[in-house]
Amino acid sequence: MLHGYDQIGMHFRMLSDRIRMDTFQRAIFNVVKPGDVVCDFGTGSGVLAMLACRAGASKVYAIDRSNFIKTAAELCKANGFEDRITFLRTDARTADLPEAVDVLISEWLGNAALEENMLPPLIGLRDRVLKPEGLMLPGIVRIMAAPVRASERFEQITFFSESICDLDFQGLANPSAQERFWAHIKPEELIGEPLLVTELDMRTVSNGSLAETISLQFSEQGLCHGIALWFDAEVSPGVSLPTGPHAARTHWRQVVFPIGPRAIEVLPGHQMEVKISAHGAGTDVEWSWSIGVKTDITQGFQYTFSSS
Repeated sequence: MLHGYDQIGMHFRMLSDRIRMDTFQRAIFNVVKPGDVVCDFGTGSGVLAMLACRAGASKVYAIDRSNFIKTAAELCKANGFEDRITFLRTDARTADLPEAVDVLISEWLGNAALEENMLPPLIGLRDRVLKPEGLMLPGIVRIMAAPVRASERFEQITFFSESICDLDFQGLANPSAQERFWAHIKPEELIGEPLLVTELDMRTVSNGSLAETISLQFSEQGLCHGIALWFDAEVSPGVSLPTGPHAARTHWRQVVFPIGPRAIEVLPGHQMEVKISAHGAGTDVEWSWSIGVKTDITQGFQYTFSSS
């Protein structure tokens, strides 16, 4: 049975995302210069490695640990780049190269940037193979957050509050509220201004974890169902990849962390404090979050919820 990145469907989803592909193509042509030595970590179909060749790279090392790397090598040959791309099926945590590289490319970005947990091995690879003056692509990744109403996506949580065949399933409501979900949030579903959670400078970032506390203020009256996270990337200088509600839709969507088993009525000026953390667990990330809502600034939190 095929899993994950061994499946053609996974690559279709990424390759058919025109925003993703057009942005990375422009960034690669902006950064890679004739004669550069390039490394493409998580090469997948090999498309970014081939674009680096087209931009003028004299040598590309394409790293991936999935079986799909065999298909990538065939695609590379079909496009006439087999003399410049070396495919390495290996784990990036232990991979080494025979020479330092001028540019390290990696489309490591998962939902809310950190999902899939590709950042830690990328950091280790960067420290081993990138020249001191070398460039990372993407260069900067910003994780953003905003409070949202998302009633349609909240249906799974509220569903368990109703009887099913005259049976009580409310015991699943709270566990369901501890599961994040993915959605294309509409701009009108934002009920507060987006806020920067953290900024990752890919030249200096030292770990793939997240532990932040942020304070948000509601700007609209209505029901709050949770907080949405997404990323905005500066792929290369002047070439950006926004994935928030106001941007063109991409396959990444936004990640919504529920406020609890029930939505909360809020008013402009009410405040929300969010503590959110993410830690790598194999090829995924374990998230935890707690949310407090303050409806009276002279008092403490009138509502709190924790995912753990």
